[in-house]
Amino acid sequence: MKLSQDFVFGTAALLLGCSGSSTQACPAGADGKPACVEALQLPSRTFQSRTFQGRSFQSRTFQGTQAVVSMVQRLHIGGVPVDNLTLHGTVLWGAVDGRTISGTDFIGATVTETAPDGAVFDSTITAIQPDPQDPSGEVVLYTLTAYDPESGTVRNVCDPDSWGGQWATPVYGSWDATGAHVQSTTQFMFGCTSGVVAKCVRWGYRPWKSVNGTSLSDYHQACTRMARADYCGDGITHTEDGTLIDVYDDLGIQVKAPPELTSPLVFEGAWSSRGAYCLTKDRWLKLLQVTTLTLDCKTRFLSLFPLLEESPVAPLDLCAVKRFDLSRSEVHIDNRSGINVNLL
Repeated sequence: MKLSQDFVFGTAALLLGCSGSSTQACPAGADGKPACVEALQLPSRTFQSRTFQGRSFQSRTFQGTQAVVSMVQRLHIGGVPVDNLTLHGTVLWGAVDGRTISGTDFIGATVTETAPDGAVFDSTITAIQPDPQDPSGEVVLYTLTAYDPESGTVRNVCDPDSWGGQWATPVYGSWDATGAHVQSTTQFMFGCTSGVVAKCVRWGYRPWKSVNGTSLSDYHQACTRMARADYCGDGITHTEDGTLIDVYDDLGIQVKAPPELTSPLVFEGAWSSRGAYCLTKDRWLKLLQVTTLTLDCKTRFLSLFPLLEESPVAPLDLCAVKRFDLSRSEVHIDNRSGINVNLL
């Protein structure tokens, strides 16, 4: 991304869950069945912050929906509607003919969703498993398949993620065209692990949780902004799929990765739920394209040269420009990225 001189970012410059080892027990339904899918026995560890990110919120492979997501309207099992449908974290709960069901009881369920264009489509939950990256066992992954009218075949709804998995996980609320989370306690969507909603959940920013009395809702929103390089919180992405980044925050959910000489990363920006509070570099420099930033976005940033400002998250992270319409108290996450150049 080539920027004008008045907008240069110099290019140099786990949570308790439902596992057997957790101190928080799995809630049981009326039939005595636990809500949680049995956790994999993995050692306790912090998620690796050095990771690959993408741009989409949810991948509906056949329709190409990215900036806005489809909402779950109802679920059926064997043609019988699921009543009292709720989420406990990422575990589905409900009732069929007065019987409480949860967890793997939903394998085989038909999910009816409404796309942003109003189109209604059905998918099927064909598998449910604990997230192998989550030692707490709290995050549950779902395999969703649907009929693709173009190919005439049944396909996975999700694109492969960085590890080749094609899963989804449910999250309450939706995301609008500006990338803002529209909160809800009744409606939810399935976010594919190839998209940022599920990625940020897997990185530990679970919007239904709190850490030391601090809600992670804003952390999750800030993470989705950061992952898509949505600098101005307007829903416009400024990155490329598969870009290597390092993510860390002021709660220690993610910590700064040690330096690697083979793929050095430098501080990019400090992030809030409304976009970047400050920046030092672009994630991508596109030599043959003019800036994709809108004039409104560009004019929100003020140059800090010759003085630099410390990030609220990490004092060694120095900002070159900052937003005048955001405060330091809104910052939750910092990130580093490489010097990425696109000649096209």
